Amino acid sequence: MLSKAGREYKRAIAEFVSENNVPKYGESKLKITMILQPKDKRKIDIDNRIKCVLDSLQEAGVFDDDFQVDELHVLRGEQVKGGRLLLTIEEIENDRASTTHPSSAEPEVSGKG
Repeated sequence: MLSKAGREYKRAIAEFVSENNVPKYGESKLKITMILQPKDKRKIDIDNRIKCVLDSLQEAGVFDDDFQVDELHVLRGEQVKGGRLLLTIEEIENDRASTTHPSSAEPEVSGKG
């Protein structure tokens, strides 16, 4: 069962999405960047924040399922009064899946032998 704070957070996300005409991405594959700006100097585990944000966005109708997130970047930002989440969502082009990921490509070897 979700805590009262969790329910309030989801409600706040839904209101923000509605009031700010946040785009709806349907079934598109997505790249998401989150910058978490803590409200104070207490230690926070940024990995614990990810699921709540994605679930809240899904429930607000921003995308159909968090399974669509193929690329996720999470950063700890500077402390700001009240705390803040900066979020960027981008659609990933369909043809991207057919390109070679740099980390799996064969290294190019050059030089004088």
